[in-house]
Amino acid sequence: MNKNLKNVLLYIAIPIVFILAVFSVSRLSRTTVETKYYEIIGMFKNNEVSEFQLNLYSGELTYVKRDDGKTYHYTVADPSIFYYDVNDTLMEINQQNAGTDKIIKYDYKSGGQAAWLMNILPTVLMLAVMVIFWIFIMRRMNASMGTDKTMGFGKSKAKKADGRKKTTFADVAGADEEKEEMSEIVDFLKDPKKFNDLG
Repeated sequence: MNKNLKNVLLYIAIPIVFILAVFSVSRLSRTTVETKYYEIIGMFKNNEVSEFQLNLYSGELTYVKRDDGKTYHYTVADPSIFYYDVNDTLMEINQQNAGTDKIIKYDYKSGGQAAWLMNILPTVLMLAVMVIFWIFIMRRMNASMGTDKTMGFGKSKAKKADGRKKTTFADVAGADEEKEEMSEIVDFLKDPKKFNDLG
């Protein structure tokens, strides 16, 4: 395997590893379990949930269980149905356990278009970073391989020939007297003292 091929594979592997790492961290930060809807409702009726947050637009439910203190995620198909299923139980539990740590803390978020954009913003930023990183890597790779032809397009490496041709006395036909006079002038310029001595 030649050096250039190794460089190409390295530049391809780095973004792939970066993407996998980001998704792994994202998955570890969220504990999502395969839970049925009736099981979720049962947890609320049995006061097994210490707090929760529901996005009324996307239906994303984030709740914390009392027994392990971990945060779980569940997507509710219809937030309005979920609200009516748990609201009476929620009010009853909180009324019975007022002033204790047995109450259920809750928060309803309206969501909407802005919330949806905020949810996808991290993904968009990650993709933008990846594109910039990829362009940077490709330019570095092209520079190291000496194959960056884009910036040099239209530039010719051929040297322009000098159109002027040197002419000597031998190239001039005829005009013997003029050539002789020119030779004398050249000789005079080279050694004027010689001609001064001759008068």
